[in-house]
Amino acid sequence: MLTTPLDFREKMIEARRTQILLGAAQVFAQKGFHGATIKEVAQAAEVAEGTIYNCFTDKFAEFHPAQRATRQPLQPTPGG
Repeated sequence: MLTTPLDFREKMIEARRTQILLGAAQVFAQKGFHGATIKEVAQAAEVAEGTIYNCFTDKFAEFHPAQRATRQPLQPTPGG
């Protein structure tokens, strides 16, 4: 089965989100949610800060205890 350009783009976006979330988990483990900065997460994930803003609407709400308690997934920004 051939992969369409849209399928490829969606896979790349999801891979980038995963990369960012892994970096975020690393920084949050060291500094806590509120102590972490976007810059630190970007460095840990090896991405530009702008990439984080393209992929997420806020500061990784799914890691925040209130967000996890409701089990509501964070929605990526449109086109990001």
